[in-house]
Amino acid sequence: MSNHHLSFWEFSLSLYRHDRVKSTCLSLQDSHSADVNLLLFLLYQAYQQRQLDALMISQLDTAVKAWRNTVIQPLREARNALKGTPFQLPNHAQETLRQQVLALELSAEKLEQEYLETLPLRTQFANAHHAARINLEHYASLLTEHADGTWQDLLHTYQTLMPDTTQ
Repeated sequence: MSNHHLSFWEFSLSLYRHDRVKSTCLSLQDSHSADVNLLLFLLYQAYQQRQLDALMISQLDTAVKAWRNTVIQPLREARNALKGTPFQLPNHAQETLRQQVLALELSAEKLEQEYLETLPLRTQFANAHHAARINLEHYASLLTEHADGTWQDLLHTYQTLMPDTTQ
């Protein structure tokens, strides 16, 4: 991932395909109600050498909160219910429906990402690793009083996958 011309969606797919990134993002989603798309957006901004302040991150979170709560989370809950609860449906109908809900969930996530890209940002230039640390620290402080090691795990994984070429 050395091409700084990746779209946010391409960057997200490229980063999220790594098991450690995926598991860490999902852990933050489950334990701190972190928005995975916003996490990825903050890392994408760092990848672009952009550091955001705490107020800007709070405004981004507020901007996508209703979409996340009323569209993405219910789709995720429906998909998880279809995965974890055996219903008496014929011929793999439940798994087929679960896959359709997953496709809708991914479409909704992509729309959130496209929306995030349209928002005006206040950023300052910083090397990618520093920006990633600051962006994640600000988001962690928005969601929790005491950031656990999962936030550091995500930062370390990002830094391992994305060598900082500005040093």
